[in-house]
Amino acid sequence: MGSFAGHLLPGTFFILFSVWWSFVTAIRFIQSKYYSTAKKSKANYLASSSMPCICLPSERLRRAPIESYLKFTAGVIGILGEVITAIEFNHVVTPGIGKDDISVFGCDNQSLHEHSHMHKRDSQLQIQPFYFARNNLQHITMYSGFVMQAFVEILIHKGYNLPKQSNFYFALIAYSVEAFLFGFHLLSRAPMDIHLHVLLVYAILGCCVSICLEINNPRQIMYTYSRILFTMLQGTWFWQAGFVLYPPIDSDYMKWNRCDHNQIMIITNLFCWHLLLISLALLIQLCVLSRYYCSSKKFRDRFDELIVIQQEWEKKSDQIQIRENGLRETRFFMLESDEDEVYDKSNLSPVSSTTSDNYLAKSSQICNSKV
Repeated sequence: MGSFAGHLLPGTFFILFSVWWSFVTAIRFIQSKYYSTAKKSKANYLASSSMPCICLPSERLRRAPIESYLKFTAGVIGILGEVITAIEFNHVVTPGIGKDDISVFGCDNQSLHEHSHMHKRDSQLQIQPFYFARNNLQHITMYSGFVMQAFVEILIHKGYNLPKQSNFYFALIAYSVEAFLFGFHLLSRAPMDIHLHVLLVYAILGCCVSICLEINNPRQIMYTYSRILFTMLQGTWFWQAGFVLYPPIDSDYMKWNRCDHNQIMIITNLFCWHLLLISLALLIQLCVLSRYYCSSKKFRDRFDELIVIQQEWEKKSDQIQIRENGLRETRFFMLESDEDEVYDKSNLSPVSSTTSDNYLAKSSQICNSKV
């Protein structure tokens, strides 16, 4: 990630996913308001860690966890990119200060700067036949957290017996790992570099708080919009950091003094404008989609399938699947249950009281049919 392209790659991922989240979230919120007069409670808004790709042509694809597959693929691409860029053959080890030492970027430390040049002249260069940039391990770990989150979302969609809201908890873990890594990504760096990463950590912590609020109340759209806002802020700030730290054009207008306090304050101002402009863009998007949804029946019919998909995904965590002619059933594990559990002596698996009655009724029907 120590390059211009290395900052653009994760930034692009965050921007694309957050833009899609904002579009689907806006449609679902508008539907919940539009059908509230018709008393369709099933159209009520419910938060989700991933959104269905409703724009795909196939009905099967629209109901599949395409976004989770894309997140998994994007994370794997990021991991492979970091591994490939970290490997270098016949690497020249230069003794002395590193590229991020504050004396390199114009701070008042002339003695250290001269000492470093003397140290470089007096030392011999070393060549390593194989070199792996250990700094890339942090970026590989960051991508791995989101790959794990996408993997859990796929397992939930496939019907595996996982705790309720596991997708949100693993999303919280992924963002927490990212915040922890970038929080300790600041040692021995220039002041502006440190400031850029501190502001990025603030955006990541905003995502963590938003996910905690979504877990507590998944019916509140503002919590989802908060997660979308800070995720998009991460993406745009990755781009901003790439242009500041690694300008793509060798021009004096693109260069920053990494130790100038006034320019560091400009960075703070830019961060605030990123936040304000993203909020304004989300508001405009919601207003435009609301107006278009209410005025166009074709648009409304096209995206009303989201209501059905939301109901199907909502039932994934608590539905009962009856197999083998109704004699065996599997219940998804729920964190809270008001039903008393009755154990079947044949397989010692917990079933509800209503399930035991259905089981006995089904068994009696089979016996009568045999008679």
